[in-house]
Amino acid sequence: SLFPVYHGSAKNGLGIQRLMDAVIGLFQPTKEQGRTALCGSVFKVEYTDCGQRLVYLRLYSGTL
Repeated sequence: SLFPVYHGSAKNGLGIQRLMDAVIGLFQPTKEQGRTALCGSVFKVEYTDCGQRLVYLRLYSGTL
């Protein structure tokens, strides 16, 4: 197997655009993935200091 290796310097601004283009190209979902039904489950509920609910959701398919 081959794996791409990228390097750069955020401090000097070198290679950042190539890295971001690669991330978008490698991890962008296909159109078919966006058409699946939304399916997920809540695995944790917390309350903020203001009393608002903060819900953690694990998605198995679909997009928000």
